[in-house]
Amino acid sequence: VTLLAPAAGSVSQGESVTVEVRASDDIGLASLRFLANGGTAGGASALAAGSAATRSFAFVVPSDLPDGSVLRIVGTATDTQGLVAESAAVELVVADVLGPAVRVTSPASGARVVPGSSVEVSVRAEDGSGVASLRLAASALGFDETRAVAPAASPATATFVLPIPANAAPGSVSLVASASDAIGNVGT
Repeated sequence: VTLLAPAAGSVSQGESVTVEVRASDDIGLASLRFLANGGTAGGASALAAGSAATRSFAFVVPSDLPDGSVLRIVGTATDTQGLVAESAAVELVVADVLGPAVRVTSPASGARVVPGSSVEVSVRAEDGSGVASLRLAASALGFDETRAVAPAASPATATFVLPIPANAAPGSVSLVASASDAIGNVGT
């Protein structure tokens, strides 16, 4: 029994993982199966006809597995006489459940702006899997812009030009910066 996929590495909560099992038997195969953590995280089986077969399965990494958890994936084959053989295990480490750390680097909080002008707002984000996009929103001004970062990188920075309407009323404007990582996690 051979586990063709996945390769050892890291996965994220909610990620779909493809498992591919190949087996052969001198008498004949009855089924192929995979187990994740002995079946606690998922498992499936498929009928296998003949003396050799390859089957693909998929499972979703449980969203409640903590960062750093290890999923142990094993392929098994059962022959037509009920004998079971097991592949070598592949370990997947669950990682990166947090969104990027993001902040506005300029202007400073409390900076004064002049109605009718434009303000450059710099946003910086960092993430272990890379930052895929940066976003700045100022809902009171009707501003919402996203910048893609390709390829994903960390740290990532972007400068947005925020127009201040000429008729803007005095007061504070809240800026909300957010970033998405390469896996889709969002940090604000």
